[in-house]
Amino acid sequence: SGDGQSPESPAPSATVALDGVAADADITLLYGAGTFEEGLAIGGSGRVVTLVGLCPSETHLSGGDQIAVQVDDVARLRVAGLHLSSEVERSPDSFREGALAVFGAGGIELSELMIESTYTLGITIYDVGARGVHLSSTSFGRTNINSFAVVGSAGPVTIAGSDFRGPNWGWIVNILDIAGDVTMTHNYVGASASRGVTVSSIDGDLRFSNNEVAGPLGELGLYVNAEEHQEGAVNIEHN
Repeated sequence: SGDGQSPESPAPSATVALDGVAADADITLLYGAGTFEEGLAIGGSGRVVTLVGLCPSETHLSGGDQIAVQVDDVARLRVAGLHLSSEVERSPDSFREGALAVFGAGGIELSELMIESTYTLGITIYDVGARGVHLSSTSFGRTNINSFAVVGSAGPVTIAGSDFRGPNWGWIVNILDIAGDVTMTHNYVGASASRGVTVSSIDGDLRFSNNEVAGPLGELGLYVNAEEHQEGAVNIEHN
């Protein structure tokens, strides 16, 4: 095992690779094949964080009884090519746990992921800047509460080409308090004991198109809470 500073000297864990890295330095972690068992926590305003694996079938980050990846207050975050899983227990009435949890980022790009979380949310995101949140080509297995949740974004939220097959025991997608547009296209929405997609309090336009809402669902496939500050147009077509 090495110090993780080059491909020729791979570290046994992210914790080892990040040892001694300045708190404001940008971070790029490149994962090889295998299962990496640790709860990774990264913070530091102003830094850019990139986590990339080979592909979800080859690179697995398992948090065990911790959040697999938690990121706090960064300039930008990119996560791609990883299988993220967690068995962290949900705190009472909390929506702040998951396989991936982000609390503060200027912008977020997530692609080609596999997400599983036995007892709580799959991906939970709070307080994003003007670059917004962009999710693509991601698959969700078993999750609880929400598979994918974004609460508070100054920019747009886009969800494209992703598979929310589940099963899930809450709202599969939960989008709340968004200043920009919300676009959800070419996704598969699978099984849930509750709603498929819930959108509330957005200033921009909502576009929901070319999605397959297969279910089975315990409640509505798409719920738009227009009573809570829905300013833009709502476009629903070809689903």
